[in-house]
Amino acid sequence: MTHPPFALVHGGCQAAFVWDDLRAELDRPAVTVDLAGRDGDPANFGSITLDQWVADLRGALDAAGVERAIIVSHSLGGITATDFAVTHPDRVAALVYISSIVPADGQSMAESLAGQHAETLFAADGGFWPDNREGMTQALFNGDGQTGKAVLDRSVPEPSVPLRAPMRTARLPQVPIWYVRLGEDRGLAPQAQNQMIANLPWPVTVIDIEGAPHQVMCTDPAGTAKILRTIADSL
Repeated sequence: MTHPPFALVHGGCQAAFVWDDLRAELDRPAVTVDLAGRDGDPANFGSITLDQWVADLRGALDAAGVERAIIVSHSLGGITATDFAVTHPDRVAALVYISSIVPADGQSMAESLAGQHAETLFAADGGFWPDNREGMTQALFNGDGQTGKAVLDRSVPEPSVPLRAPMRTARLPQVPIWYVRLGEDRGLAPQAQNQMIANLPWPVTVIDIEGAPHQVMCTDPAGTAKILRTIADSL
């Protein structure tokens, strides 16, 4: 049986490289995308929108000749995955949110994390940049310094215009949806993940990974790939 390929959408301040180890373990076709802004140049941030990120994902699928995919997002990638599904429902076989940000309908990413840490990371130049490397290693990798350094050394500031775009979550198409909840996530705490799950317009399948940090696809690529294969096999 042929399964739809995966499309892997990276999170904030990262790029397609963050999926490299998982892709090596996946043993299934997978498309990755570098969303606009990966050059980290604040001079370009004002022109980068959520629509651009959606177009980037569409372009990556087009370039790979993929008509329909299982859209897998991580963290901030959730807003691109959600808006892509709303605007291109015929190209989505399923949605898999890995500790992803899924704002409530009409709410932006920044609003969805109000009272946590989002607003404090918006810089005056329109960027979004967590510059405390030690803190980010603890928050995203739960102290796995070697893996954390490999990722954070390649991190870039994030344009903030897309993070203020109101979402159309209520218009998600009726496709299978999974949310992978990470039990030891210090970047998007389990209670925040629960809120993201509640923001989805209907009940979804929740997969719990106990003890997993925010960057689980980096710290346990084989285990994460196994979950994705199981999801694909169920379609």
